[in-house]
Formats: sequence, C-alpha cells, structure tokens
Amino acid sequence: MGELEQLVRSSGYFRQKAARLKTFVAYLDERHGGRLSRMFAQPLSPLRSELLALHGVGPETADAILLYAGKLPILVVDNYTKRLFERHGIAPAGTRYEELRARVESAFSAFTPKAELADHYNALHALIVQVGKDHCGKIAKCERCPLQPLLGRAGPQI
Repeated sequence: MGELEQLVRSSGYFRQKAARLKTFVAYLDERHGGRLSRMFAQPLSPLRSELLALHGVGPETADAILLYAGKLPILVVDNYTKRLFERHGIAPAGTRYEELRARVESAFSAFTPKAELADHYNALHALIVQVGKDHCGKIAKCERCPLQPLLGRAGPQI
C-alpha cells in the first residue's frame, strides 16, 4: 500500500481517493502550474466545468473544492441539504442537484452582497450539516430540532 493510501485510509475507499487525489494534483500541475492561487483566480463557471471533467469529481466534490479551498461563491448541496429542504417544503422532493443549488443561490444573491456570498454559503452549509447530523438524518428526530417550529409550515418554494 502506498503512502498516500495510508494517509487517506481512515476515510474509506482509500485506494479510489488516493487515485483521485493524484488525478487532481496532475490536473493542478498541468493546467495551473501547480498553484491553487492560479487555479482559483479563474472564472467560476469554466473552473467548475474543468473540475467536473476530472475522473471521480462530481458536483458535490467540485463545489466543496471551490467553496472551501477557493472561497468562491458556490453552494455545496449534499444529502443533508436535499433532505432538509425537502422536509421543510422549501424544495420539492426529488429536486436535482443543479436545480437546488441554482435556486438557493438565486435566493441568496437577491439579498446578500456579492463579496459576502462565499462566507454565507460556507456558514449555511455548516449549519445544514450540523442540523442534518443531529436531527435530520435518514430517520428524522424533529422533537429537539432547532427548526422544529418551522416544520409543518411550508416555507417559500425556491
């Protein structure tokens, strides 16, 4: 087992993750001279497309790289996000990743200064993950959920 595989072993699927990390590093080196600052200086949409073209990088991973490492204004949509928005009637069940992301981003951009969007998406996603882990898992634990007073009252469709 290689050193990189050992380093990521605890995260599961360590062989796949190690291979995908190597793919990303090769991309970063070839396309951006090995510099993250150069990569993140690119316009968001084409950069996202480049990341999505990498083997093993899906929308959630690409968006996490862009938001957390690049501090770029894009919302990460994960299972917690989908579940929370569906259970609260904010988004219809089965809303696709890109549609949900675009709807939430559109709603946020209407009242958030552009310079603050990345920080707001980061904070929003952190709160969603915390509520998801503690209360809104596969089995809902609504009794102690801080959003419980809002359940049953369908919010605005986004």
